Amino acid sequence: MNARVADLWYRIRVMAAEDENTEDLRDRIIAELERALAAAEEAMEIQLRNAEAKAKAEKLALVTRVKQDMDARHEMLREALAKGERVGREVSQLIEARKLTGEGLEALRKILDNAGVVQRDRASPTILEFLEQTFIPERNLQEDASRHIQGYVRLFAKTLGDRPMNEYTRADIVRWVRTLENVRTSYGKGGKDHAKTIEVILRESRGKPTLGATTIQKHITHVKQLFLFAIRHHRFAVSDDVEAMFADIALSRHVPESREREIWPTQALTTLFRSPIWAGTRARADDFTHRHQAGPHIHLDAYWWLPIIGLYSGMRLEEIAQLRHDDLKRDGDGRAFIHVTDEGEGQRLKTKSSRRGVPVHPFLPTLGFE
Repeated sequence: MNARVADLWYRIRVMAAEDENTEDLRDRIIAELERALAAAEEAMEIQLRNAEAKAKAEKLALVTRVKQDMDARHEMLREALAKGERVGREVSQLIEARKLTGEGLEALRKILDNAGVVQRDRASPTILEFLEQTFIPERNLQEDASRHIQGYVRLFAKTLGDRPMNEYTRADIVRWVRTLENVRTSYGKGGKDHAKTIEVILRESRGKPTLGATTIQKHITHVKQLFLFAIRHHRFAVSDDVEAMFADIALSRHVPESREREIWPTQALTTLFRSPIWAGTRARADDFTHRHQAGPHIHLDAYWWLPIIGLYSGMRLEEIAQLRHDDLKRDGDGRAFIHVTDEGEGQRLKTKSSRRGVPVHPFLPTLGFE
């Protein structure tokens, strides 16, 4: 339209220059304006028709997509209904033939299993069988994570019995949590706890610090995950059943809340490093039973190094205890660092992100660390 107006204005100026008859010029200008307006109206009508056609095409495409989606959903529903009818006929045939024992019962279970039907009375493995035969092999967990989960599940089985997984109830879960509330914090840190009964563990826990809220929640979370994993294999329940079994169990008032680990005060460190292991012991290098007795000897072994490396590196105790001489390395600029890794035999890490390099504090070489 702008181009049309510019062209018209140019033609009017040309006519004005060529024609001195004002009245005739006026009529010619009016005629040109009328033709311009008519052309503009026609262009607008064409644009409106195009816009209407485009909107109609988009609407038709949307209706087509919705119809296709509904048809697909209807097809899925028809297939589900047909599958249900087929399962119903097969079950009815077995019932009419009175073959719901032995092979007939197994055939029925197979039909229901193929149909994805939950069978709440279906036989399932015991919790330890599922842990060892399915969960651990399939999850392929790192050694540290696997060890923790096995500890949680074994304590669960120790408390409630190693029973088929479909037999546990909400009441069992509550009883297990109440038992955890009275287990000592040192449980599992000794090598003999796995062989003790829950009665012995509870007796040994009396008067001692017990598991805190954070640790108990870890037990609940990991055991629940095991059940959720199991129902995908054996369909003895649905996920809502498992969630309901473990949900909203309020802990007793005596359960310690989680708290930050306290930093050792300077006086405690001074007391530690003035003890015979660092100040001098009378024990020989291989005589660990008398290390606490004062004397002239200082043995620069693991007993001596572990707390010092921990103090000047911030590394975990387990990370320091598994270090080898080859784990002490230098970077491209010659600076010493400790390679925290799980690559060596017997080495393991708490998490994948624990694999790292820790700079050697300048004070450690003065003690002969390198």
